Amino acid sequence: MKTILTKIILLFLLLIGSSTYAAKTKVEWYVPLGVSSHDNLIDKHNVLGQMRESSDDFDRHDLVELRPFSTPFLTLNFFHPEWEKADEHFASDYHDVKRQKRDRWTFQVESDDPERMITLFWKEPIVINLENDKTVQKLKRLKKKMWLVDLKSKKVIKSYKKNRAESYLFSMEGEEVREFMWVIGKKPSFLSLKKYASDTKASNKTTSTHSTARKAPVYRQNLWELQPPGHSRY
Repeated sequence: MKTILTKIILLFLLLIGSSTYAAKTKVEWYVPLGVSSHDNLIDKHNVLGQMRESSDDFDRHDLVELRPFSTPFLTLNFFHPEWEKADEHFASDYHDVKRQKRDRWTFQVESDDPERMITLFWKEPIVINLENDKTVQKLKRLKKKMWLVDLKSKKVIKSYKKNRAESYLFSMEGEEVREFMWVIGKKPSFLSLKKYASDTKASNKTTSTHSTARKAPVYRQNLWELQPPGHSRY
């Protein structure tokens, strides 16, 4: 009986050790995102990424995006009304590393000028905890599976070509809000994008994404408290 019990305990410890090791082999990273316009507006303090302490829902690494208080303005933010927080717009969005091979983030660009020409840009993915050279190699392989999706035009571009970060020029096309998606995995298909767009439209049917008359919430998250990587310049 003791022998069987010992084997069960050893197997349990082995499983725990294997899952812990698997989590540690996942690289923690972030990508800085930003937008700029021909009339010298810029918002560059935004990041998406994956961390072991994070989740797909709200966590302490998701920082509030300060709302525009005057015009002209141009801002990029991760809009999450489903989190039911005092602020719905966030400057960072970190997910768990468990979804390293397949993941996606949605974000939006807001402009007071519905005809403004805008450049969406990003930098190279940055390792959060550089453990060894293998960590860098893992991030390079992950970078090859990253895509930017324009959810309005359904245009899909490879985020990095020839080991260099791309950029994306677009027009607001008469709208104050444009939505985008950052994808890890296979190149997104038109059908998957169509389904996502319809699901998003249905879930946000009663939710207003922008109002220039909206007052800033009383509650503000301390940007220096529990600050995640990628926000050292706030």
